[in-house]
Amino acid sequence: MKRSNFTFFGRPILFGIILAMSSSSVMFAIGEKTLNIGAGAGWEAMENRINLTEISRVRPQPVLALAPSSFPGGSSVDLQLSFDERNPDFYSDKNNFWAVAASSGIESVDPSLARSGAGAARFTGDGSIQARPGQNSIFSPGNRVGDFSFEFWLFPMNLENGEQILNWSASVPGIGGSFIVQRIQCTVSQNRLIWEFLDFFTNPDGSRRMSLSFTGSRIMSKTWSHHVIRFDSDIGLLEYLIDGKLEALDYAASGRREGGEVYTPVMGEDGILSLGGRFSGFMDEFRIYGSCLNEQNLSRYPAAGFAQTRTFDLGSILSRLVKIETSGGRTNASSWNTFNSYSGSGSLHFADHSEIELYYRLNNTPYRWEEIPWVPVKSGEFLPESAIGRYLQVAVNFYSSGNGEVTPYLDELRIEYREANLPRPPSLLSAVSADGAVELSWRPSVSANTGGYLVYFGEAEGEYFGTAAAASGLIRSPFDAGNQTSLIIDGLKNGTLYYFVVAAYDNLFGEAGEFSREAAARPLRGNIRQ
Repeated sequence: MKRSNFTFFGRPILFGIILAMSSSSVMFAIGEKTLNIGAGAGWEAMENRINLTEISRVRPQPVLALAPSSFPGGSSVDLQLSFDERNPDFYSDKNNFWAVAASSGIESVDPSLARSGAGAARFTGDGSIQARPGQNSIFSPGNRVGDFSFEFWLFPMNLENGEQILNWSASVPGIGGSFIVQRIQCTVSQNRLIWEFLDFFTNPDGSRRMSLSFTGSRIMSKTWSHHVIRFDSDIGLLEYLIDGKLEALDYAASGRREGGEVYTPVMGEDGILSLGGRFSGFMDEFRIYGSCLNEQNLSRYPAAGFAQTRTFDLGSILSRLVKIETSGGRTNASSWNTFNSYSGSGSLHFADHSEIELYYRLNNTPYRWEEIPWVPVKSGEFLPESAIGRYLQVAVNFYSSGNGEVTPYLDELRIEYREANLPRPPSLLSAVSADGAVELSWRPSVSANTGGYLVYFGEAEGEYFGTAAAASGLIRSPFDAGNQTSLIIDGLKNGTLYYFVVAAYDNLFGEAGEFSREAAARPLRGNIRQ
């Protein structure tokens, strides 16, 4: 049961006076105890996690690290291909606006090679992923599109001239009732991506069409790069960005300038989007938006993450926290060129500004933590003697590198503490029934720092919340028996079975140790049950 202040025969039982006294005089048990989190013990004790995940490929046991960044979502997403299904036969649009199918020659790669999530699509130079818009898509036939954006990550193997990254084709009316092909093409030339929008944009009355094309800067093979095409229909601005940097722009407007009459796409019939074809490499997180994409998430990892342990019971309000020690390192475990820099125990602060910070807080109750501030601590440092309390929580902040490409990871968290040397419980507790009373007796505690005894009683096994209307006044469990080793508790109800335990408390702070064994007795009037 929860302990608080009680009075028996006018003598107060004092708890919580530790803050007013020197902690240097507290007696501790010989040796230190350790709580282990992570490594072989697992991460179940980390109950509150934000932007964190467990990674299995870095150390023999899973480590705790920042989870890869997610892409911006929102209601404007028209086509979303994450390639996380891990099987090309199951690739699908997350919104079900497009029908998706992968041909032979398309493979799936595991998370260690993907840019984000559980997988990526691998193109082998033969085969493609095809998507057809449904009636709810902005690319459905006859729809005049306003703002739109394309976004994807690309990991080319060779960047050979003529490789095709993307192709959209549809039929639109031409002159004299004929049909022409409305097309978007993205191909490779001299390590650059060439974008062509052929008869893609239409003036407001549909009488004229416009084609635009532009080229980006060189990209690297066997390296992930981020590509965005975005269109602002208010001014007709079409832009191309690589890794967040503006590479090229043009205006789908009369005079190819801002302020001209804006041309916007009117989608043709039988449209089909093909990814790959003549391309060797990986693609990840392909999206089409019905908006001009201004927000882009280019970092592999979020800027920060957080974890907090459950509440640990250190056994006594006089338990002392000795130190908290971490071991871990840094990694980019979800990239093509995975590295692992294991630093072992000690500080997890790295030159690329990825780091892990530690905090703790101690309390004498498992509740009302919001009133207890967090205290920063360095890994492995010995804490001051004032770091005393029964209940402990530990928090860890994770920060990615300055460029967001590296995460620190936690391999193990070790918490060392000492329990106070509280008195051993008394032995041979006995309870003898009497009329409206029970006589208790026990052998003294063997501990030299015993200051007295607390007696607990109640009407259910293991639940000691009893009261007794004694001649001297109301007695509530627990009460202070002083140095007595036998006493009579009167004012009990005949015929009711009572359960009793006794605990010795220390002579310095009045902190009670473990309970004795339980004894039980039923007060009776003579031998007749009333």
